[in-house]
Amino acid sequence: VVSFSHPSVAEGLLLIECLFTLEVNKDVKPYLTSNLIRTVIGEDIRDYTNLLSHEKINLTKEFVKQEVAKQIIKAKRKELESLIKISQKQADKPSQAFIEQSLENVRQILGTEIQRLRSLSKVNPNVRAEEIEYFSNKLSLVESSIESAALRLDGLRVLVAV
Repeated sequence: VVSFSHPSVAEGLLLIECLFTLEVNKDVKPYLTSNLIRTVIGEDIRDYTNLLSHEKINLTKEFVKQEVAKQIIKAKRKELESLIKISQKQADKPSQAFIEQSLENVRQILGTEIQRLRSLSKVNPNVRAEEIEYFSNKLSLVESSIESAALRLDGLRVLVAV
């Protein structure tokens, strides 16, 4: 739990900053266009993500004493759980965009390689059908893995405006 100040945020407002990643097979990571989604949601259910960058928060942050942090979390547990759910819904929108961009990316990279090998096989008998099949199978597997990517909450920070 940290406290921070910002002129556009009311004093005493509780917020959470969440960091989500897309959980995919490690072989797929090179094809992801992005893997991190950040949200900042206030207990007033407003989205503060664009207003409060990570850097802006860190400029004025002060760590709350551990005992006080425990009291805040205990007192606001239900609100925090609700904010996490709202935050996850907010993160779903950009995650779908990342998935679509990643699919385009993998289709461009592997599709180009498949097409190159097919063209080359017409003039070069040393290009085997197994090579083309390998990249076609890889494309199918990577597409499937990207399409089934799931959001995972990787980090959470409780913020109190002062």
